[in-house]
Amino acid sequence: MPGLELNGIEVNFPFVPYPCQVDYMTSVLESIIKKKNAILESPTGTGKTLCLLCSSISWLISAKADMQFATVQRELDDIDPIRPNLINKSGINDQIDNNKKLAYPKIIYASRTHSQLTQVIKELKMTQYKDIKTCAIGSRDQLCINPQVNQQKNYTTKLNMCKAKVNAKTCFFYNNVENVIPELKALTTVDIEDLNAFGNKHKCCPYYTARNLKEGADILFMPYNYLLDKKLRKSNNIDMNNTVVIFDEAHNVERVCEDSASAEFSTTDIASAMSEIDFLLDEIQKIPDEDSNFREDDPNDLENLGNAMANMPATLEELKDILLILKSLEEELDSIKIQGQDGITKTAVFLFELLKKCNINFDRRGYIFDILQRLLQYFGAQTPSAKHHNGASLGKFQDFMQTIFSDNTVSDDGSGDINKKIKKISQFYKVYIKNDNLKGRIICFWCLCPGYSMQDLLSEGARCIILTSGTLSPISTFKDEMKIPFDVVLENPHIIKESQIKVLSVNKGPDNVVLSSKYTNRDSENYIKSLGETIQSFCKIVPHGVLVFFPSYRALESALNSWRKSNLWNKIGDVKSIFIESKNSKDCNDTVLKYYEKIKDRRSNGAIMFAVCRGKISEGIDFNDNNGRAVIVTGLPFPLYTDPRVVLKRQYLDEHKTSSGTLWYNQQTYRAVNQAIGRVIRHKNDYGAILLCDERFSQMSSISQLPGWMRGHMKKINEYNSALDELGKFFNVAVEKYPIVPKIPSLQSNVSYVQAEGQMKHKEQGGDMMVDICSAYGSQKPAIQANTDSVESKNFYDALGQSKSAMTNLEPFNCGTNRMDNDENNFKLILQKRKMEEAKNGKCRVVIKDTVSVTETKTEKLNDSIFKEKQADTEKKTTNLKQFLLIKIFL
Repeated sequence: MPGLELNGIEVNFPFVPYPCQVDYMTSVLESIIKKKNAILESPTGTGKTLCLLCSSISWLISAKADMQFATVQRELDDIDPIRPNLINKSGINDQIDNNKKLAYPKIIYASRTHSQLTQVIKELKMTQYKDIKTCAIGSRDQLCINPQVNQQKNYTTKLNMCKAKVNAKTCFFYNNVENVIPELKALTTVDIEDLNAFGNKHKCCPYYTARNLKEGADILFMPYNYLLDKKLRKSNNIDMNNTVVIFDEAHNVERVCEDSASAEFSTTDIASAMSEIDFLLDEIQKIPDEDSNFREDDPNDLENLGNAMANMPATLEELKDILLILKSLEEELDSIKIQGQDGITKTAVFLFELLKKCNINFDRRGYIFDILQRLLQYFGAQTPSAKHHNGASLGKFQDFMQTIFSDNTVSDDGSGDINKKIKKISQFYKVYIKNDNLKGRIICFWCLCPGYSMQDLLSEGARCIILTSGTLSPISTFKDEMKIPFDVVLENPHIIKESQIKVLSVNKGPDNVVLSSKYTNRDSENYIKSLGETIQSFCKIVPHGVLVFFPSYRALESALNSWRKSNLWNKIGDVKSIFIESKNSKDCNDTVLKYYEKIKDRRSNGAIMFAVCRGKISEGIDFNDNNGRAVIVTGLPFPLYTDPRVVLKRQYLDEHKTSSGTLWYNQQTYRAVNQAIGRVIRHKNDYGAILLCDERFSQMSSISQLPGWMRGHMKKINEYNSALDELGKFFNVAVEKYPIVPKIPSLQSNVSYVQAEGQMKHKEQGGDMMVDICSAYGSQKPAIQANTDSVESKNFYDALGQSKSAMTNLEPFNCGTNRMDNDENNFKLILQKRKMEEAKNGKCRVVIKDTVSVTETKTEKLNDSIFKEKQADTEKKTTNLKQFLLIKIFL
């Protein structure tokens, strides 16, 4: 595994890095060592995740060693004149204070979803750092295995029931966590799936197992709302002291910052919460009083009374107090005059004054929160039934209050002046009150500045914050919004060659109609017809998978309905199978899987997916290789101009002069476009086309908002036929020049490769592909034939990006010298002789190129002296691989 020194830190990278990867890791280390925040943009396919992991973990190892050495050095009072320079490499010595013990550094790696984090952990497991202690932080939704708790649909109910069982020690799985602590110590790199597997195997709670692992972990993985939401940060006991915080896929972090600091509450929620209080009051009324048949001299009556009172979560006075607060809040909200459905905007000061009338303020918040917490625990401990409430609405009330009366360090200067604090909060918030047909009147407490959460995070002791993604452009406003300094900024180029990408701005359709999805033109029949014909023509040229992104679901439905009424729908369907993105998350996942299957079907001409910018498909789903050979963007996805939150955001920016509201509005549009564009070109050997079918994309104001790596490839096309010519020439070359090769997540020193050359023959039945492997190694190039179409491939090692020097002095070693006639033995494998010794012990993982097929098998001792004896056995184990052309083996 190649080692390199960057900023004085030795980094072990799985293969020889590209220059852009070196630049990226150098920037990561500069940020961490100098305690400077960083914004790093690197296109998808440049190995961003691997660079983040290797560089940050290398620093962590160095920093911990430096701290340990410094501690010993001080204790022995033996200052080595050479060592201080070594300590400086990690940048840790400037924080060491003889009078203060500094926490050992940690890394928090945050991404948008658990599925993205699972992929990150898989990459980590393929590096030399795979044994570092990690822990994935998840919610009870992902980690609870208690059947009674798990069946609760409402998360608040699930949370409170879990807490009640834990406090009462009635959860078998929680109680068993202590019994498996020895086994916990053996866990190293674990994700959510690993935690669940461990919990099910040992009958212990995965959620509290993770909390135990967290204390000794060097890296914590979590979705970034767990980090940005102060309530979640506190409930998960996340210590930020001396922590390197990494936000991967950070293009959405602005909105998550704002959402995590925002809250809403409706009059319907208030009514339901009051109903829950009434239920508890009824329970109290059932307790015997002085006028009942209760007898003070009867021990049974005394015991029953004591048990009944002890089981109640609050006193009668406390329950009445909360009920009065809710009634007052309902009356105050109903008294606000709102005309129509537009709603009204107020300052945060208005909300605090309104709550003060309801006897809610900073002085009483602790008292109110304590009562609410006891009530929620009580509801959680009850056996679920139709007659029992679950406390969900009281939980929403608690969340609403905790958000408003948060101890955010940005608004608290330590003076204790409440009015000053409220005034500070008002600088970041607006209150919006509206009517809703289902929820009644809703009061919204909206944070309009992502920097409010980001500043609070940094103030809790984080060493540095790194924001990174493939689509952060335009970066200027992104920096301004965060309200923290970013001294390290990188916009990385792509590692692909010019022959791998074609970017066209197409202004007109085949009938010479201007392509424009402007508000005044988007419903034009001529425009919609021309757009459909354009897409159909492109589909005839683009092989395999095509993704088409519309600005909104309305624009998508309007176009599809129009095409269905004409013959265009059938014409598109004749070229490629049609799939449509669903708004439902589960249905969308199913659709994507069916789309993948159609792409793999060699009897089809591929598939086309109609989707929406900012939808699920544009955000986090991988369309590498044949799954995405072209992305077509049909327009500019401007946020809804009249959306109250958009209106208030624009006003906020204009009022505070931090940025222009109009500039922010436009940049949100192009960031959504850039994210959709990112579905194509997913790795260094991928290729594809980006087709921007709206005349506004050809304007310089639009081009300047596109990713830096893409601008140089942009070509304006005014004549439709020119677009077809450009596209045809591009794919004629790309298909020949960049054949699909096996994915190599990392090239380790313990990796051995198998190379084979052969003919792929199509079986008439079943559509399977067979390979007759006849020979191969060195300079020979496999000729691949399928359905009489031949494609010449590069040498396998060249295709993997390895240098020729890495292949010198490697002698081929024949594995089976006799050619057999039957199908089971119709192959010959060539192995690197010097790798044979490395296969003496351990497990051999054979990864085959057929997109999904993976086979694992145990290997027996193999070396030159006994290899011939084991030859037959080795051939037998690999017979099931004959239908694949390229194979790699991890030894």
